[in-house]
Amino acid sequence: MSMSTSLRALLLEQIEKHHRKRIDIYELLQNAPGETNYQEIATVITDLLAEKLLEPVKSKGFNNKKPPLPHQLRINKTALQESFFDALNRFKLQLHPAIDLSAYYRLGAQAFEKDRHQIVTLNKYLLKQDSLLIEASLPERSYEIFGDEKYLEEKKGLELLQRLGITAEDLSLQQNPDPVMFALHKELYQEEKKEHCHLIVENKTAFHILLPYIQAQSFFTTLIYGQGKAIIATLRNFKVQACFSKETSHSFYYYGDIDREGLSIFYSLHQRYKLQPCLPFYKSLLTKRARKGKEYQRLKEEALANLETLFPADMAEKIKNILQSGTYLPQEALSTEETERIWREESWIQDYKT
Repeated sequence: MSMSTSLRALLLEQIEKHHRKRIDIYELLQNAPGETNYQEIATVITDLLAEKLLEPVKSKGFNNKKPPLPHQLRINKTALQESFFDALNRFKLQLHPAIDLSAYYRLGAQAFEKDRHQIVTLNKYLLKQDSLLIEASLPERSYEIFGDEKYLEEKKGLELLQRLGITAEDLSLQQNPDPVMFALHKELYQEEKKEHCHLIVENKTAFHILLPYIQAQSFFTTLIYGQGKAIIATLRNFKVQACFSKETSHSFYYYGDIDREGLSIFYSLHQRYKLQPCLPFYKSLLTKRARKGKEYQRLKEEALANLETLFPADMAEKIKNILQSGTYLPQEALSTEETERIWREESWIQDYKT
């Protein structure tokens, strides 16, 4: 980074932190690095004036130095934001596709500048990887990427990864996931079956609606609470935790929100565990009116492109239209009564047995 680029970044940071609409020139001169001369500062401020990021308050006059600068400057907050968005868009072009900068459109320039160095470091690491990463512990991977084994765990590094949309799976981190929360159908569990079927529901509300009636159906051995995206990691130890024999096979079904995150969770589970959608719930949910919102959620384009491999064609088309129109359908769009009825109804269970 050149001296002028570094000085520009420092001055912009000071201007963006300034809470008032106007700033005195002496504040900028006073807070510049000690080795900076007037000519260097004047060059940067003249550029900012030309770009309309700053405007002179003409009534306050100009100083007597060469070149003269306004005694007071008006900060163009809108132009500053647009300039930051443009810079962010250009920066994105250099990044590995797994890195998502969407959060910084909301968090702003100061947050981005604070994280920039670590983002660049992470990007260099990801771009160098030409194959799947071998699993490593959190401290090992932290040292490998950032040269600091404590950065990810103790220095808010995990928060940075979350802001960037980088998952533990993206970095092949060894984890000790939380235990799965599930309920058992006692009789089905005790049967000597070759295959057990399990229903995973994304949200706590749906889990508690279905829980009292788990014994009223005769298809699913367990009802599993997904806890949002947590289930991607926790399901790995489910068979051991539930004490199933190694010879038993398992089929997992999933029911979650019809939104970008819900589809991404389901697609990740499908890739890893070959889950199927629990179609009767989704079919009923799709009869409801989608509501506007959750456009901020990140969607795996791969999941959208493979919708027809996950759902029947007519359902896939409806889901695609919902997601692309910036709308969503939460599980709660189905009433308690509707959810209970589908859970207890035997006719749709037969569809999976045939």
